Amino acid sequence: MKLAGKTDAKGKKFAIVVGRWNELVTKQLLEGALDTLESADAEDVDVVSVPGSWEIPLACRALIDKGVDGIVALGCILQGQTAHAKLLAADVAGALMNLQLESRVPIAWGILTPDDQDQALDRAGMKMGNKGREAAMSAVEMVSLLNSPSLRSRGEGAGGRGEPSTSSTPSTSSTPSTDKILNANGTVNKAATARKMFAEGMSKAEIAKALGVRYQHVYNVLKSKPSK
Repeated sequence: MKLAGKTDAKGKKFAIVVGRWNELVTKQLLEGALDTLESADAEDVDVVSVPGSWEIPLACRALIDKGVDGIVALGCILQGQTAHAKLLAADVAGALMNLQLESRVPIAWGILTPDDQDQALDRAGMKMGNKGREAAMSAVEMVSLLNSPSLRSRGEGAGGRGEPSTSSTPSTSSTPSTDKILNANGTVNKAATARKMFAEGMSKAEIAKALGVRYQHVYNVLKSKPSK
């Protein structure tokens, strides 16, 4: 079996998180990313501006909780005379990798780590192409790939992340708010309700929003075994 993502972003929600530090460079990366998403027929794109690359993972976390399908991370970390840039790049890369692994939301790497501004400009639309364009295309392809029937997790809808299941098995509720599982005292049993919603095809982000809890809480509940 050979699988590959398509370069079609129609019907999916994307976000771009761009650091303003070294804005001469990141502005060009942003323009390239936006142009690529437009060419891929993306109709729903949010652009989130943050002070620098250090703040990108936190913004990505908030966007995942909101329910995006894919994220493009753009920034520029220039190497200096100290180890600061290397430590920053490593921490940001690790944080973004952990986020996409736990959430299954692709976060495309468009954060430059050049030695100087000339190298950065070369990768923002000059000699080395535009890494913002490349990152955006990577995000589109990964969203398409992860929404393919062969790679969807059990319990995810046939339309992919954030879409309801088209299975012939009827759902026991039309909306999550009208069919929550209650405790004996009448309060909502959020853990049991989260498992039920996930089994019916809702994404973790949708469940978190419906129950008014953080995405990480839903992730932990679904990962753990139900208590007897």
